[in-house]
Amino acid sequence: MPERLGKYELLGVLGQGAMGVVRRARDTQLGRDVAVKVLRQGLTDKVALERFRRESQNAARLRHPGIVTIYEAGQDDDLHWFAMELVEGRSLEALIADRSVPMRRLVAVVERAARAVQYAHEQGVIHRDLKPTNIVVDARDEPHILDFGLSRGSEAGVGLTQSGISIGTPLYMPPEQVLGRPRDIDAAIAARPDYALPYLERGRLRLARDDRARMQVRMTNDKFGRTAGDAAARAAALDDLRRAVRLGVDAEDMELAEATIAVSDERSDAGDRCEAVLARARRKDAAYKLRGDHRWRRDDREGAELDYLQSLRFRPKHDEAWYMLGVRWREAGRLAEAEEALRRCVDINPGFAEAHLSLATTLGALGRFDEAVRMCDAVLARWPDLASAEVAAGIALGWAGRLDAALARFERAHRIGPSDVLVLNNIAVTHERAGRLDRAAEWYGRLIEAAPVARSHVLRALLHRRRGDEAAAEADFEAALRIAPDDLEAQLELGKMRSDAGRLDEAREILRRAVDRHPASAAARTAYGIALGRAKEYGRALAEFDEAIRRDPRGASAWANRGATHLGLGDAEQARSDLTRALELAPEDAHPRYLRGLAWVKLGRRDLALEDFDAVVAGGSSLREKAAQAAADLRRE
Repeated sequence: MPERLGKYELLGVLGQGAMGVVRRARDTQLGRDVAVKVLRQGLTDKVALERFRRESQNAARLRHPGIVTIYEAGQDDDLHWFAMELVEGRSLEALIADRSVPMRRLVAVVERAARAVQYAHEQGVIHRDLKPTNIVVDARDEPHILDFGLSRGSEAGVGLTQSGISIGTPLYMPPEQVLGRPRDIDAAIAARPDYALPYLERGRLRLARDDRARMQVRMTNDKFGRTAGDAAARAAALDDLRRAVRLGVDAEDMELAEATIAVSDERSDAGDRCEAVLARARRKDAAYKLRGDHRWRRDDREGAELDYLQSLRFRPKHDEAWYMLGVRWREAGRLAEAEEALRRCVDINPGFAEAHLSLATTLGALGRFDEAVRMCDAVLARWPDLASAEVAAGIALGWAGRLDAALARFERAHRIGPSDVLVLNNIAVTHERAGRLDRAAEWYGRLIEAAPVARSHVLRALLHRRRGDEAAAEADFEAALRIAPDDLEAQLELGKMRSDAGRLDEAREILRRAVDRHPASAAARTAYGIALGRAKEYGRALAEFDEAIRRDPRGASAWANRGATHLGLGDAEQARSDLTRALELAPEDAHPRYLRGLAWVKLGRRDLALEDFDAVVAGGSSLREKAAQAAADLRRE
């Protein structure tokens, strides 16, 4: 471990877990002590990096005294880290274990923590691993929630969750969440603090299996909340709790819960656990749903679809399975089937807010914009403060071209959740679509302030390019890469800018890294090939174009640039073949048509060359003057 990361001088170790090490550090510029969390070396797989980034990004969106503040994130060599507020104190778990701490004091701490959790929910962030060890209580008995590594933010999609897959620590999760039914909890708050926080009398509930057990749990919580200082009431509540525990999980439910967490964590044993559950489970509906979730996470959409259908054979009113089928079919463009699946879902569970919003989005995609908006309004009538419903309505109105009405919806959502990045993003995008570029730039600035992540900088950089401010665009792309060095879009755009500016060595280095980090990306290989061609490394350029075409045979740019390279090397026939294929894929693209005209000239086909040049002139592209001059030269010959 180095002695410094960025401007932070590393001091002693504060704690460590499976994901990372937390160090006390000194901010050498501001002269204050902070905590720096460093991802463990060796944890460089996609899941670990994504979880680490999500922890800093979701927590950075929140501004609340009960939630640890994130200052900045960075990467030094292969070390990923972020700096955050240093909280001196002890965990809520240690406070609960201290028998000298009065119950009334514990209740007050938990109440304040619950208010912080509620604030996070209102901003669209669900912690998903809330437990006593993730809450630090300072000397003033103020709780501070940390460790958002499993959290989910609304930018992942409209609504509070996307996949219906459970994740977290079973000891402290809502029973419905552990069993893979998180939406049985009130959709407006997504998780109840009385479930997620510990029972204050050192009791622990692992999982409630049926409605009677859940009711006893709620009664227990209510008794603690109302009469925490009453010994008789506390004793009665503990009796309720013991009865609930006796009604708790059996072996099958625990196996299902553990397999669910393995799937959510994308662990290597997740598939084997799913198969084991499926082989022994009495509840085949849950087992097939779980395996479907596993296949979905592995991008096996067809396999997931089959499992969700199987789940419905055993439980025709499985709302989660209908929901996932709706998402699957909408994603595949099967919009009529998606609508039917999502309607079944909301008929089964009218309180499933996310399904209503997904249905509204599907209706919008079908062009039924007014119907989509009405559905969002129906959700808002039930949950007035659900910002994602305002966002879904705004998106439908935007698709309809009613930009001012869309903007009004997004602004309402902004009043509900001022730091919601999905809201800020949609406001900025809508201003940009309306041609109000200065206002768009202002809102992208707010987006960056609320979520200083790579994507925010990329969006503003693209706006700067549209405004013609190349220097500002370059600065934002560079900022994006400082935050996320492997962000593909930032790499490609910055590489192209450097290439266009003639800074070929820098362009090749940036784009080579893009290819190294994203070897399956045809776009990265095409961009790298263009930079190599400009540097006159034609053999290497052709190899990159060949690989890009192999990986994406329908990528017109790779065909066009390979044709251009063959044309420059004098192979007019191969150039003509490649450029013709590019035009089949992108008939309106003037660049390959102009180049094919040049190839026809070399092949002696003046008539076909003139057809291509005249088509470019008629299209009015930036190549119009060149094409007109080439056609005029041919006609003079």
